[in-house]
Amino acid sequence: MATEWYFYTDIFDLLEISQPLPSAYSKCSFLHYLHQSNLLFDVDTDSDTTDDDFQDIPTFFHGEFKNTDDGFQTFFTRYETLQKAAAGRCRALEECTYRHLFNAVDILRTQHQHRLALVSLLEQWLERSTELRHLEAFRIRSIASTLLNLAASLLSLTVVSNPFERIFDDSVPWDGLDHFLSTPDDADNSYIGRQFPPPTSLNSVKLPQSFTAAHLEQTAGIRIRWTHNLAHHLLLRDDDTTLMLFHHVSALHHHIRTNKVLPTGLAEETIRTMSLLLPPSLGEPNLWFRQEQQRHSLDVQAGSCARLNSSERQTDKFHYWRDRLVLLKRTYDEAEPKKLGQL
Repeated sequence: MATEWYFYTDIFDLLEISQPLPSAYSKCSFLHYLHQSNLLFDVDTDSDTTDDDFQDIPTFFHGEFKNTDDGFQTFFTRYETLQKAAAGRCRALEECTYRHLFNAVDILRTQHQHRLALVSLLEQWLERSTELRHLEAFRIRSIASTLLNLAASLLSLTVVSNPFERIFDDSVPWDGLDHFLSTPDDADNSYIGRQFPPPTSLNSVKLPQSFTAAHLEQTAGIRIRWTHNLAHHLLLRDDDTTLMLFHHVSALHHHIRTNKVLPTGLAEETIRTMSLLLPPSLGEPNLWFRQEQQRHSLDVQAGSCARLNSSERQTDKFHYWRDRLVLLKRTYDEAEPKKLGQL
């Protein structure tokens, strides 16, 4: 029992986001939700955890939890989407428990080695796992690779896949000889470093107040597509007619507090792009975003970021997203009206 709770508690610390649970609901409530929903994988059947362990837990997660509009549920929506995709690609993953995923997370956090070496480390640990000893070696290796992809996706807010097989839709390959995290002297030779390179644009462009997601869609005919992948934030697709927007602001706030995985300043800067494109109205999400939030179950905090002043809407105030903002502004300026009412 103690061992399982130890791993569950660490998973809670991993997934805790900026809006903590109300004080009346402890970590036990969170663990109860995981237990009831099988949000990760099946709970270890060898564990001596019983339903009696959850008797005194509040019923916060029974019904009303899913109806809240804070960032907590949207974060788990992303979590569940990734888990299901991973299990669909690697059926043997269904035999894993929370403990296996946490070990993959721990390896990513503590071992600064390239992907192939990390897969080997996790594979050796999985081979000693009681639950997986009956599996063939090639299945163990497949589990190790998939678990690392899932753990990396959760830690980095991107969507990670083996370069030879796309486990997740809209994913970015993590090459075999790349490290996961950057080091000060080798920032380019890592998965994280390649996703968020320094800008190439030197010119500063003023972004007007009308430069919002609603105006991009309604005036320039640029369709907004919401993404779980931070690496695809502000990316133009479909011949510059579709704009990808990341919306998990609650998770970004968590990274600001922990500052362990994302490059310094990236989370704060991403939130400022939300302020730019999704400006609130009188401190509340604007009408356009409220409609999008209800339609796509978005993180409501994405529409509640503080508005930017005139000096903050210069592209030279952005580092990681500068090039994409400059391209988006150029596309916006060149776009012809798509409706007769705009002529």
